[in-house]
Amino acid sequence: MTSAPTTVRLRLVDPWLLGVAIVWGSNFAAYKVVLRAVTPLTVVGFRFALVTPIFLQAAYFLRGSGVRRPVSWPALVWSGLVVMGSQQIIFIYGVSMSTAYLSALLTSTAPIFTAVIAALGGQEKLTRLNWAGVALGFGGAATVVLGGRHEDGGGASSLAVLLLMVSAFLYGYFMVLARTIVRDHGGVRATAWWYLLSCVLILPLCWHDMAATHWLSLGATTWFLLAGYITLLGGALGFLVWYTMVGRIGSSATAVYQYLVPAVAMITAALFLGERPEALQLVGALVTLVGLALSRWPGGVAGV
Repeated sequence: MTSAPTTVRLRLVDPWLLGVAIVWGSNFAAYKVVLRAVTPLTVVGFRFALVTPIFLQAAYFLRGSGVRRPVSWPALVWSGLVVMGSQQIIFIYGVSMSTAYLSALLTSTAPIFTAVIAALGGQEKLTRLNWAGVALGFGGAATVVLGGRHEDGGGASSLAVLLLMVSAFLYGYFMVLARTIVRDHGGVRATAWWYLLSCVLILPLCWHDMAATHWLSLGATTWFLLAGYITLLGGALGFLVWYTMVGRIGSSATAVYQYLVPAVAMITAALFLGERPEALQLVGALVTLVGLALSRWPGGVAGV
């Protein structure tokens, strides 16, 4: 009777989720390469214009599955148009002003913000171990930022750090808002609505930059990274796989793979961009990941 669940638990590595973590981690290096050729608004505008119809089509195919519940449009509009839309704009500007590995590390603090916001809102109850993880996570992130200040061009401006932390906060807040919506309507349908609503904010802001871009003059590498890797592989396929696996093995088991994203980002940034974090930054990154794991440690966190 218990053999099937035990088999699922003993499967140490899921190849689909591992692949998504690798793609999302290497996306930061891909962003940096693409941003040499086009503006930040062009990147985010192109990504949403291409991915949104894919999610809408996927949601259409799934329209007959799952339990139908009334749509809370105020919650959808707030989470999709306002929170997600603004987070994407802030995120891409932060990445454009920073290094790939620092962008990934600061972005990885989003689940810590999720834990804090959910605890303050009464959705979760954190233990002392969870709160210690929160402190470690933010302390490690500060160490990474301060450890790169002395580098020539290898660090990040205060504005870049601020943008990336605001982006992480908004994404953490978004994940709190998303729980009820995903539970009621499924991950694919919810994502389709969020992307469509975000387009209301993003496309008007990005239209000028997209129209001014000389698309035919872009190189094959830029096209591959922007359209193929960042948008279709990391955006469309990545999110479809992610939310499918959330439904199969749960959000807590799926979230473990997020810990791999900063590590992959550091490796790919070193290989393809020549970014070399200082020893103190590596220590800070390790502390941040330990804090992230402790902040989501099961037993003290309810509702994950």
